[in-house]
Amino acid sequence: MTRSSPKYLRLPYIREQYETLAKEAAELGWSHIEYLERLIEGEAHLREDRRIQRRIRLARFSVIKTLGHTACLQGYSVLFTTAIDAINTLAAAHSAGRLKSELNKYLKPRLLILDELGYLPIDKKGADLLFQIISGAL
Repeated sequence: MTRSSPKYLRLPYIREQYETLAKEAAELGWSHIEYLERLIEGEAHLREDRRIQRRIRLARFSVIKTLGHTACLQGYSVLFTTAIDAINTLAAAHSAGRLKSELNKYLKPRLLILDELGYLPIDKKGADLLFQIISGAL
């Protein structure tokens, strides 16, 4: 593999499509610029699709939530969790002396979806931990 090959440069769309598009370009009489433009557009679209899929995966939706999914499609980072899971995770991190780093996981996304808020009772410590998420996001 040479340094200039599409595989080395991590250009999967170009690697997969350059021959097909070259034939199409020849058949339709595209200029070299048009051919290169199509290759680059295809690569850009593939990368954007992968970014969207990564944001959706990182959001950790148990089922697709329309609001969170739409936010991912619009380019926002999203985290979906239940309020109880967030509280339990933060309580364990607090006990282990890692509260600040764990709290950052909830503050980093542009959109945090806390599901099932009010579904189960929350004690004072849990309410304090949940408040740290909410006040840190403001």
